[in-house]
Order: sequence, then C-alpha cells, then structure tokens
Amino acid sequence: MNKLFMFAISIALIITSCTKTETTAPVDLSGTTWNGLANVPGLTLSDRPFVLNFNADGTLTGSLTNGSSFAINGTWNLTPNSSTVRLFFTLATVSGSYVGQATLTTNNTKMESGTGTNATMPSANLNFTATKS
Repeated sequence: MNKLFMFAISIALIITSCTKTETTAPVDLSGTTWNGLANVPGLTLSDRPFVLNFNADGTLTGSLTNGSSFAINGTWNLTPNSSTVRLFFTLATVSGSYVGQATLTTNNTKMESGTGTNATMPSANLNFTATKS
C-alpha cells in the first residue's frame, strides 16, 4: 500500500513537472499609433482628439487638439508582467510635465482609464481612452 502511494505520487510529480506552461509574449507598442479622446476637467475640455505615437526608441509623440493641435513629447514604457503603459510627457503651451498611465485591454488594442497628472498645473490634469490605429 505504501509503495503504491509513493508510485502514484511519483507519477503525479512527473506529469506536473512535464506540463507545458503557456507564456504570452510581451506586448510591444513600438511603432504604433493610438487615437482617442481626452478630457481636461479642470479646464472644462471634453472629448478632444488625442493621438499618441509610440516610437521604438522609447520616445512618445502625439497631439491634443483643442481648435489647434498641441504637441505631445516624452517617453513611454510598459510595466513588466502587466497591462500598464506608463507615459512621461509635456504638452505644448502647458506648464509642467505629465506623469501618466493607461491600462491595455486583454486584446491590446485599446487603452482605458488613461490619466495624465501635472503637478505644476493640476487644473490641466487629463484623462483619456485610445484605440490602436
């Protein structure tokens, strides 16, 4: 009985140690463009066209349009083993820098719950959603 138990445990260990685990490839946003809408509640701006370009060298460019197009320049990265995209950027004519983040959906074609916080000018804090073009 004891030998049968040990045999069963050995077989179970062999099966579980040989089980192939699926790992998903990390998301690569390099060379992609995302279009969406941004809101700046402190300045009563709603649903303004918003574009983000994720460059392979880690730089971020884009624009926010409010009658005129205001350039976005900065950097980006992905939080390891996460769906969080981190953004560090400036927005033309706005004082201070932004620190932001957004969450990629499971199919990696939409960014949701995007925020950009500006410590120098809190009234210019923004939120956004964007879809991969």
